[in-house]
Amino acid sequence: MRAVQHLLDSCSQLRGEIKEGDRTPITDGFIDRYRVAGSSKRSDIIGRVAVQVKGKSHQNKKRFAAKSIPYPIETEVLQFFRDNGGGVYFCVLVHPETGQERVFARTLIPYVLNRMINKMSPGQKSLSVKLDVCEDPARLDRMVAFAFETSKQDVRQGFDPSLLHGDAEIEIMSIDGLDLSRPATLSLDTQDYAVIIRSGDLRVHADIDLSIVPASYVEHEAGFAVSCGDVRYDTVYARKIDDTTVQIRLGEHIMLTIENGKRLSSELDLATSDTLPELIKAMHFFTALANREKLWFGTEQLRPESAESSFLDGLSDLLERYTSLAELFALLEVDAHLIYPTKITPAQMNRLGLAYRAIVRGEELSTATGGGIAGTCQQSDSQHCGCWHRKRCHLLVHEISVDSYGWIHARTSSALAGAVLSADVQCLTMPTTR
Repeated sequence: MRAVQHLLDSCSQLRGEIKEGDRTPITDGFIDRYRVAGSSKRSDIIGRVAVQVKGKSHQNKKRFAAKSIPYPIETEVLQFFRDNGGGVYFCVLVHPETGQERVFARTLIPYVLNRMINKMSPGQKSLSVKLDVCEDPARLDRMVAFAFETSKQDVRQGFDPSLLHGDAEIEIMSIDGLDLSRPATLSLDTQDYAVIIRSGDLRVHADIDLSIVPASYVEHEAGFAVSCGDVRYDTVYARKIDDTTVQIRLGEHIMLTIENGKRLSSELDLATSDTLPELIKAMHFFTALANREKLWFGTEQLRPESAESSFLDGLSDLLERYTSLAELFALLEVDAHLIYPTKITPAQMNRLGLAYRAIVRGEELSTATGGGIAGTCQQSDSQHCGCWHRKRCHLLVHEISVDSYGWIHARTSSALAGAVLSADVQCLTMPTTR
């Protein structure tokens, strides 16, 4: 008792009423916390906390010098504090040789106690509870303030999740503070803290666990541009992975990871469904990156490592193919932003390649020259369209478009008959009129 009272005398905002030999069941007194330091006016009391104090002479010198100890607390005591607003539990260890006293304590929080008790076996008479050394008056003051705040917890009340919606704010309290500069998981099974939900004038304690992700660890717009070679991304998204690693996303395809501000690793995802121009842009950027061209993050420069030549060869081939598609659709006056290459089948890609050779490069294609299998003419025999499977024709094409069914529509000069060719047509030389 004397050791606890001596510690309380060092706290300017606390006054304890703890009596030796007190016959009150379970509690041994209380601690009042005052609004004004040094005050003893009843009008300045802002909270009262129940306490229990135990003393023990300990033969284990290592245990005496420890920063925390396990201590068995009776089940009835735990239940009482759970059901009556909690409190502070003290244990004073006495050195067997020197008589030196050390105070250990723990704030008993109703919600935490309820979880402890629910895990106990039927008929279990006590539970070993961790107590921390209590030698700092400032920390004891925080413990009492925390105990008073959590005295408002009522384990009989449920929790309404709808309180978390709308304009609700979450307040988290603890004795020693929490490091929320990095992602954290809080559980009342292992940590002492309190969650208070504020919604308007309502202030409610909640028995909940939390997963906390700081804003810097959530993907957000970085506020600077990233460029490499001739390619620039003005909208850039970034997030922290840990204290030394940052991940930067460019569009839907490029992910850059920077460690310690120097080491760079990069990923190119071409499986993501995106438009043709965005895929081409991403491949140009990644090609420049792989060739160790200067990489700029705003005004900061980083020189990446070169990539393997086999990777560059494969990327170059794909870039050439997609660039050809862009040229083809530009000539067809089809908006390339409506084209999603990942949705084009290999067979369709082959046909588009033939279309590129015939329309953009002006090559004459037929089955005889490797143009593939010619499609079926959409005009009937009665229209005397001629046998175009065996005869190549040169047409002046005025308009070409692709409809929603994947059919290619071509309009020729007035001297030639118009034709509609299905997407299966692999030869773009069209029949003349007889």
